[in-house]
Amino acid sequence: MTRHPLWLTTFIGLILIAVAIGAHGLLADSMWHDEQLSLLYAGGLTDTPINPLDTVTRIIERESGQAPFYYMLLSIWGSLLGWTVFAARTFSLIVGVLAIAWAYRLGSDMHSPFAGLCSAIILGASAFFSAYLHEVRTYSLLVLEILIVLTLYWRLLNHKQSWLMSVVFVIVVTATLYTHPFAIGAIGALGLYHILLAPRIGTWWRLFILFAVSGILFLPWAVPTLSVIANRVENNTRTLTIRTNA
Repeated sequence: MTRHPLWLTTFIGLILIAVAIGAHGLLADSMWHDEQLSLLYAGGLTDTPINPLDTVTRIIERESGQAPFYYMLLSIWGSLLGWTVFAARTFSLIVGVLAIAWAYRLGSDMHSPFAGLCSAIILGASAFFSAYLHEVRTYSLLVLEILIVLTLYWRLLNHKQSWLMSVVFVIVVTATLYTHPFAIGAIGALGLYHILLAPRIGTWWRLFILFAVSGILFLPWAVPTLSVIANRVENNTRTLTIRTNA
């Protein structure tokens, strides 16, 4: 009988726990406002199916400042599996479990299998992340994309590069930017690290160019997104309400 390393057994157990937590919440409550908006953008609230381009049009018309990629994927997912609450939330669960597995991959690549296991445990133990495992929102996809970007960046910076990996890097970075406005900060921080702190080895310039190409591909959406954000800040459309017992 083959004995598996303790770290592998622990990792498999962690994945099963994450699946159980996410699955428990799939039908635990009704959809709230933001989940309904996700369905609206993706076409889950219409009598006739819409295509991904219709999703983009809906987001632009509402001037929400949202990015379209998650809703385009959700539109495809719903057209294949239907628009039940269970089906819509399962997409987030699957993507979130993949994110935990990728956290292990990233830690293992950068240091060791033990470091990968610690990374997966930290992500899987996050209360916020666990909550979004069973909500029709973009955040589990965003986490997965950022982890993939970091993995590809590490490999391209420290190992022999291939044009295929370079192309995949541009695609994933661009998709991440088109997933949520928060991605601008995450990808921007990685870009600043590359410019200011990354070692100027032979692969540095290629990665710099790949970042630049991804930024150019995001420009058509960056301009209206930043305009909406600036307008909301100026008009103070989002306020924080503080409640007291007084």
